[in-house]
Amino acid sequence: MFDPLEALRLFEPLLERGRDVSLTVRAHALRAYGSAANPAGRDDLAERAYAESLDAFRALGDEAAANVLLLRLGYAALYRGDLARARALAEETLEGFVAAGDRLHESQSHGLLGEVEYAQGNHEAGIRLIERSATMAGETHFTWWRARMLGRLVDFTLEHGDLDAASAHAREALVLSRELADRLRLVRGLARLAVIAAENGDEERAGRLWGAVEAEEARGPVGAWESERERYEERVLSVGADDLQRGRVAGQSLSLDEAMAYALGDLD
Repeated sequence: MFDPLEALRLFEPLLERGRDVSLTVRAHALRAYGSAANPAGRDDLAERAYAESLDAFRALGDEAAANVLLLRLGYAALYRGDLARARALAEETLEGFVAAGDRLHESQSHGLLGEVEYAQGNHEAGIRLIERSATMAGETHFTWWRARMLGRLVDFTLEHGDLDAASAHAREALVLSRELADRLRLVRGLARLAVIAAENGDEERAGRLWGAVEAEEARGPVGAWESERERYEERVLSVGADDLQRGRVAGQSLSLDEAMAYALGDLD
């Protein structure tokens, strides 16, 4: 199971001791460090690592790698709320990836542009771009990215009250995240399905799924999840029914594997 917090602990001393390694090695190491920092909830650290990695790749004359770093800096801008910079980098990298025939990373630029559109209130355009990103990710076997985009579609369709679409996207995202053994996305996926169950009026199921989230949290920190759990918790626990509390207690006894099976209908 991928643990971004452990990855950060391993990377930090290696980067500190690795000042004398080749620029190529350091460029790749910094990019990987940033990739661990994001899911660990350290977006500020990730942005600094990506910026330093970008400088290194440019010094090496590796424009393809530099374009990937610009994309990641675009997401960093999105997380900071700098939508103008995020859009500019999404459009710049999209042009570069299309010219290079890099459909895998092109899917990510579409995703970033979609998130910017949605954040700026252009919901239909944003959802279309996220759907396009998810489709391209599937076509290029970019499983992690497809799972991410499906998750964003869950959030967006929930906002618009389309519980059927949200449920379908959430289930597929959970299946993909289980294949990837991505603990953060598994916890987030359980939380999303708990919200869907609560809004469908299935209080016991909502409680059991949320109890499973709490059980996994008790096993150790879940990185970036800590900063976003409240918005899911409020939507689930606001139901406040006895059935929800009974389900919650039952869910707290589930292992993560058992929770996955329950969420996907393989365990009663």
